[in-house]
Amino acid sequence: MTGSNRHLNRLWSTAEWILSSIIIFTVIIFTAWLYFRVSVELTPFDTDEADHANAAIELYTWISRGDLANIAESVSRQAFYPPLHSFFVAASYFVLGPSIPSSRTPTVIIFAAYLILLTTALFWYTRRACSASHLPLSLALLSSSAVLLIAATSPITLDNAVLCMLELPGMALTALLLFYSVRISQSEPPGTRQAITLALIAAATFLVKYNFGIIVIPAVAAGIAAKFELAGLASRLKSASIYTIACGAMLLGWYAVTDRPSMHHFFVGHKSYAPILSQENLFFEIRSWLFSYCSSTITAAIATLLAISGAILRWKSFSVRLAACTVLCALAILVLSTTNEERHFIIALPFILFLTGVGLQVASSLVITKFPARRGLATLFCLIIMVPTVYFWALGNSGLEERLRVAFEGKPQYHRALEFIVENIDPKKPALINGVSDNLGIEALRWMTAARYQMAYSEVQLESYPFRDDKHFTARMRNRNIDGPWKLKDFKRKPFQAVIDQGYYGSAAQITKLDIKQRFRKEAEEFAQVLEPFRTAQLKTAEAVITIYHPQSGGSAAQPETPGNSIEKNLVNQ
Repeated sequence: MTGSNRHLNRLWSTAEWILSSIIIFTVIIFTAWLYFRVSVELTPFDTDEADHANAAIELYTWISRGDLANIAESVSRQAFYPPLHSFFVAASYFVLGPSIPSSRTPTVIIFAAYLILLTTALFWYTRRACSASHLPLSLALLSSSAVLLIAATSPITLDNAVLCMLELPGMALTALLLFYSVRISQSEPPGTRQAITLALIAAATFLVKYNFGIIVIPAVAAGIAAKFELAGLASRLKSASIYTIACGAMLLGWYAVTDRPSMHHFFVGHKSYAPILSQENLFFEIRSWLFSYCSSTITAAIATLLAISGAILRWKSFSVRLAACTVLCALAILVLSTTNEERHFIIALPFILFLTGVGLQVASSLVITKFPARRGLATLFCLIIMVPTVYFWALGNSGLEERLRVAFEGKPQYHRALEFIVENIDPKKPALINGVSDNLGIEALRWMTAARYQMAYSEVQLESYPFRDDKHFTARMRNRNIDGPWKLKDFKRKPFQAVIDQGYYGSAAQITKLDIKQRFRKEAEEFAQVLEPFRTAQLKTAEAVITIYHPQSGGSAAQPETPGNSIEKNLVNQ
């Protein structure tokens, strides 16, 4: 190699280190901003978020009281959505106190952990490959940084990173699985201890969300065994068997202690959104990947080609086989499920990105090996995928604040409306709420009541009106939401006036949203008419009117103020 070529190589190597450092620093700053953004967000939970937050505050309350029996009960009740994520959120409550921001903080922290684990796993893998080929370390760092950029700008990942949801913990565990598989790939097949460790991580994905586990668990077993050569087949099958037995033992342990009918309901109770052989179903995951998982379709298409190349050319590596088998398993299982939601495929994202990084490193290595004097072409390969990622990310996220606002699925001013209800009801007696919706919901109210009055979720006595059999069925089958006692008291068959006359409810609240047509209008009018003599407080905003009633106190029938954007009339003696 001439002196001129050596000088150019040093320049390119320096450029690669600088570019990688800029990407890593930018992602760190962006993640920190995301954390502080969530730390001030007060948009109430929608129904899905509230389900997970309520499980966490139940666990937090019983641990705070040292009630071992109820701790065990609160864990085993989490049968429809398994319990692992609730431990993360409960831990956040102990550190930061129960609040809406502290409920969402764990997912932002887990997002950062996911990026670190994924990038580190890829860097270790590509560094080892570069070292074996006598290639510069800066290529491994640049390939890993390119993938870090794609992972950090994934729209669907960011949407879930700011919510109290299960997707990010699942992704972090799969990144941990990749991280560990890279560490042990040189001692393939995994030994007994390594197989059991893989089983622990895979079983943990099941205990975050069942559909993650049913994809990851068989994929790891396939990744251990599916090396296309007879040499070492017996050892691989032995390792796969130990892994499978360990996974089975852990899953049977959970099956033994949880509520089995509710767990069964998760697997049979989801709706089918499309015929199994329809184009809508067969190509749903592919469309999701191309249009929702990367900042641009161009990035997704290039990443796909690189991932396929990496999987084919490095198939003999255990980490690569594990990643490829998981992606294939996810496609097969999600096509069969027909419950098509874009976020279900998110479990495959870390594995696709890992394969993308492998393919990027392979392409760069081939260029340098064939054209030693043209080192810049290797850097160009990385830039080809980074430039559209950055460009379309900047183009599509100039209003990032608004994008995150949409992800929260509500309005921050709803928080004051729900807070007003919680402040004015009597938490010691049952309360009845009319007019709930997805983002002004009964589950969010129950969480806020539990947090404000230091109650366990199961101690909160808030019910929604009108009484609905479908909601009762859902609560019973999922064993997660409070089952309304109205079912036992036969309230459904009584006129609403008779329900109130029975004296069971100590307070009531009516939510009237001004921007949409009121559901159950007839029931809402009857609710207001019967309770009007007991009205004690009212809050009016631009979005809704919140009216509080205390049927056991006699009320004052106060007249509301003139409508305005933020006019509050509170006649309850504080």
